Amino acid sequence: MRVPWEWLGELVDLPESASARSVADALTRVGLAVESIDRSAAPFTGPVVIGRVLAVEELTGLRKPIRYCAVDVGAEHGGTRSIICGAPNVAEAAHVVVALPGSVLPGGVAIAERTAYRRTSQGMICSGRELGVSDEQAGILILDPSDTPMTVGEPAARVLGFDDPILVVGVTPDRGYALSMRGIAREVGLALDVPFHDPVSMLHPGTGSTGTGSTGTGSTGTGSTGTGSTGTGWTGPADAPTVPMAEAAIVASATIAAAEGADRLVLRTLTGLTDAASPAWLSRRLRACGMRSISAAVDITNYVMLELGQPLHAFDRSRVSGGLTARWAVAGERLQTLDGIVRELSPADLVIADDRGPLALAGVMGGASSEVTADTEAVILEAAHFLPVAIARSSRRHRLTTEASRRFERGVDPQVAQAASVRAAGLLADVCGAATVGVAEAGVPAVSAPIVIAAGHPGAVAGMPIGADEVRSRLISVGCAVADVAGDGERLTVTAPSWRPDLSEPADLVEEVLRLRGYDELPATLPVGRGGRGFTLRQRRRQQVGRLLAGMGAVEVLTYPFTGPISWQALGLPPDDERRQAVRLANPLSEERPFLRTEMISGLLEVAHRNNARGNGPAVIVECGPVMRPRPGMDGPVVHPAVDRRPTAAECAALDALLPEQPLHLGLLDWSSGEWAEPIRWIADLAADLGCTIAVEPTADAPFHPGRAALVRLAGGQVLGHAGQLHPEVCAAYGLPPASGAAEIDLDRLLDAATEVIAAPLSSHPVAKEDLAFVVADDIASEVVARAIRDGVGPLIESVTLFDAYRGPQIPAGLVSLAFTLRLRAPDRTLSPAEIRAARQAALDAAARVGAQLREEA
Repeated sequence: MRVPWEWLGELVDLPESASARSVADALTRVGLAVESIDRSAAPFTGPVVIGRVLAVEELTGLRKPIRYCAVDVGAEHGGTRSIICGAPNVAEAAHVVVALPGSVLPGGVAIAERTAYRRTSQGMICSGRELGVSDEQAGILILDPSDTPMTVGEPAARVLGFDDPILVVGVTPDRGYALSMRGIAREVGLALDVPFHDPVSMLHPGTGSTGTGSTGTGSTGTGSTGTGSTGTGWTGPADAPTVPMAEAAIVASATIAAAEGADRLVLRTLTGLTDAASPAWLSRRLRACGMRSISAAVDITNYVMLELGQPLHAFDRSRVSGGLTARWAVAGERLQTLDGIVRELSPADLVIADDRGPLALAGVMGGASSEVTADTEAVILEAAHFLPVAIARSSRRHRLTTEASRRFERGVDPQVAQAASVRAAGLLADVCGAATVGVAEAGVPAVSAPIVIAAGHPGAVAGMPIGADEVRSRLISVGCAVADVAGDGERLTVTAPSWRPDLSEPADLVEEVLRLRGYDELPATLPVGRGGRGFTLRQRRRQQVGRLLAGMGAVEVLTYPFTGPISWQALGLPPDDERRQAVRLANPLSEERPFLRTEMISGLLEVAHRNNARGNGPAVIVECGPVMRPRPGMDGPVVHPAVDRRPTAAECAALDALLPEQPLHLGLLDWSSGEWAEPIRWIADLAADLGCTIAVEPTADAPFHPGRAALVRLAGGQVLGHAGQLHPEVCAAYGLPPASGAAEIDLDRLLDAATEVIAAPLSSHPVAKEDLAFVVADDIASEVVARAIRDGVGPLIESVTLFDAYRGPQIPAGLVSLAFTLRLRAPDRTLSPAEIRAARQAALDAAARVGAQLREEA
């Protein structure tokens, strides 16, 4: 949230000594972090100054109206300048912005003295668009000295607000009220202990408009419980016939037909709207808050949203048939939103509709068919309270985040809709000459439920004395209503204000008391740990895994633990695969990946794909992390342990029962070696370093290549995981080389089976080496052959290393040549030639038993 200093000063009585930095520090102390203090840079350079029009001469005999103006730009800039101007709104005594020769406007427009119409123009009188401060095109920018004090000849940058400090406040999702000047100003008042002037308290329903104040024909109850209009969808302006103005002047009725999505709808009908330019002060404040000026009507709705936190939307009354209804969309309906995209609506989308179909995606974005234009003469101003879940659902489904949806998702004050409508109507009357002809309302928003809290609870949580009087005063200062529980002087009944939906339980009230007391005052006491214990054996083994993988050349990565059907389909998982049985998130970051992951390989594939696209790699990447699997009982009641004591064993067990199973897995992806069996060797080496032996057998499980992948088991028969070459379709889907390999194992099982490795004594006797090349079926893993050789030779074998795998014209199709180096050594003697020959023959016999034939004999 961007907070202009000048605007903040209107709502809070800032001390004379206050600076932007001191206010930023105070806000941060009460829990609203100020990320930076900005000053908007002017989009123009050079002598751009304030001028005052002294005289206007209408030039005659020309095809278009041209005026020759005498403008006072101050003695320091040459006094009176003669300037040619074609704008229709230039008038004597008007204060304007003048770009003098030597200045450069946005877009690189250089201003110089020039001659036209047989007159010399010594500068340019600028419009808001030419200055880059608004999109208004209806003439030059006229300044009002009563809004902003100004002096002829002073730099225009200050008057236009470019030198004003702007606090950039980071607003957390639970503090939606802080996405408004009203909310930030209230927090500044609390932080500095100075008066805050609530703009809502200065508004009274029925004021701010020049109309008759009719209450209209709309429903004033909670709205119909039906399903609303079931039209096929009104998708664009071309489909929008103009309603005669006699009918358009009728007050629009308000109906709520989706009680689970909306509980308040206020519709104000205004007529007599003119295409006026937004005043400079309004454009300046919008720009400072990061929004561009579009038109007076749109600017006013945006301004009120920034001021009060209530999003508004204006409908062109001539393009609305009948009244407006908040309802759920009907399957098959479509809506063209203001960004020009035609969107297919779902029955879970909340819409604002008329008799013909949807006109707006409620709380997110309006529709093009009812957009306010320069020709609009009557509008329906909508101020509503939509429930956060409904808006968040639509926003994510359509991948459309707006300023309105950000506020509704975080919670908007349900009681401010009427005040916001009054405020906007008053501005439309002042700026555009609009008059209210009627107001229709529907729905009654829910009120905050009382919370009972012990007066001593905040102090007990903080570990310091906080008296009951201080607790009361702190809660009252944030807007809560506080009363003593009848007959019990130690408990309080607290009702949160309407703008604080985040205050729903005692812990929330404790946080309010403590943040206003000051987190820096809370005592910090470190727990005393038992000395000399160090890491557990399992922790040391987990660290050993990381060191081993790094030493083998792998790069460890961290991925998001989210998945979804798009990932399962890319992996080729069948519909009945247990990895598709996943835990769904209540509030997913993406609708494409709304589940917690059940496997590791898809995340690694996305990392590899992204790095390949950026020119990084090839490489071997690994990740150690939990996978989440659903289990019975996860939908049980939520347990809330007390915070003033250690949870009991039963409470801990109840909490654990709500969580999914989370075994620790190791995922590996190799898109560098080009050898499909390499991941199997990685797992075998890792297991050996942990004192375990593994066995492998062929598998065809997704996402692996049938016949080029292994099911990995521990020596005791427990399944450890899978390793091998990825299926060609999986490699193609992620843009990886076709021989890329992967592995995924249950690291918990491997760590449970790990033992202390006793290093073999170093022998002083020479090693005997034998190189053997075997021809074997292409679907037999090299590790199968290597293990057979180790088992066949026995204790004399020191190592078996694959150094070549050949497929080519010298080897028949479907076969592969595997070349191994055997290192033979005895700990107590030099091996005799006979012993070496016997070991060689034992290796050949063992390899033959798994289908490997010596290459020279093949």
